[in-house]
Amino acid sequence: MPPPPYTDSAATLRQAGVTTVACLLDRNELPAALEAAYAGAGLRLLHFPVPDMGVPRDLDGSHTDLRGL
Repeated sequence: MPPPPYTDSAATLRQAGVTTVACLLDRNELPAALEAAYAGAGLRLLHFPVPDMGVPRDLDGSHTDLRGL
């Protein structure tokens, strides 16, 4: 996770041509300011929550989603 201020990091990603960010954190772990910075930079944020030291809760669904990237 980038350090605050998130807007600078999000803008740098967008300028580099990134259009989508895949997040492995649970929604409650993702800082609202980071999510807002991604949205403000026009980045699409996809959530693939993975428990610490674990695997995705929906492994088949995660494979499908990742293939779609």
